[in-house]
Order: sequence, then C-alpha cells, then structure tokens
Amino acid sequence: MKRMWIVFFLCAALLGGCSAGRTAGGGNVAGDASVSDAGEGSGTVTGTVSQEPAEEPSNVPSNAEYPAQSREEAETRLQALQAEDPYSLYPFLQAVASGELAPDAHRLDAETAKRILADAAEKHTDGETVSKQLEQEQVFPDHRWGFGIDYRVYWLDGVGEERLEVYNSITFTYIPSDGEPVVLYNTIDAG
Repeated sequence: MKRMWIVFFLCAALLGGCSAGRTAGGGNVAGDASVSDAGEGSGTVTGTVSQEPAEEPSNVPSNAEYPAQSREEAETRLQALQAEDPYSLYPFLQAVASGELAPDAHRLDAETAKRILADAAEKHTDGETVSKQLEQEQVFPDHRWGFGIDYRVYWLDGVGEERLEVYNSITFTYIPSDGEPVVLYNTIDAG
C-alpha cells in the first residue's frame, strides 16, 4: 500500500509541473516544502516551520485520549520519521518538539472531521474553506508533503493508524485503522 502512495506522489509530481524554485505545499505556516533552484534535477527539498506562535482554538479543551508526548519524545519520534522519509514534514511534532505547542494540544478527531466534511458536502463548500475549518480544529497537520501537490494528513488517533488525508484541498479521504479508505468529500464532484 505504501509503495502505491509513493508511485502516486511521483506521478503527481511529474504531472503537477514541479519546477525549480516553485513552492510545493501552499505556503502554510504549518510548514513549507519547496524545491530549491540549485539546478535542474537537483531535487533538493528544504523544510521550514514558521516562528510565529500557533494559537490553540479558544473554546476547545485539550484531548486526554490521544497519546501525549513530552518535547523529548516528540523530538525522538520526529527524528525517526524524518530518517525514514526525509522528504516529508511533520509540523505537529515539530511544533511540540520546539515548544510551540503543548504535548497535549488539541487534535482533530474522526467525529469532528466527519461532521465538518458532511456539512461541506451538503453545502458544496469550497476546499480552501474546508481546509481552514480543519485547521481551526488542529492548527498543524501531522504530516505534510509537497512536490506540486499539497498533501496533508491529520492523525485522528494521534499515531497515524486512523487518519484524514487532504489532497490539494480537493479530496478529503478518511482512512480507518481497520478498513478501506472512504472519500468523505470531493470538491470536484460537488460542482
């Protein structure tokens, strides 16, 4: 399954016109992935996280049901993930490791994600508005990838077994921990 996603991303990068100096990832404060202009074919990827402090949603309590981790645990997990996939960004873990977010900061949960997306489908809401609603629930996505497409993942269980995948703010797919992926909303189908 993982190989299929890698092939998908590589195809999307080729079709998406990923060119030198072009920002991939949409320029979100959660972290940008961009291709450097070090020369054609270099493919050097750089990642940054905004130094602006992230604001927690004011009316949302912290979630105790997700595995909270200390800054040190977040840093260790971040290093392991980056060693496995150096082209991805992990903005939520980066924010916890840097002290920008508390280890028990609020996360998007499956029920909230499903509610937001069901409402969006009913009202034919544009994808950018839906993405902003998701960001109000969880300031930083857990995983971010670019190369001509904006791919963001929210780990709905805190570890990535159950997740919401967002492609270019067009397709919002729910991946249960023990089942088949379900497209909850596709803005192209909404018209």
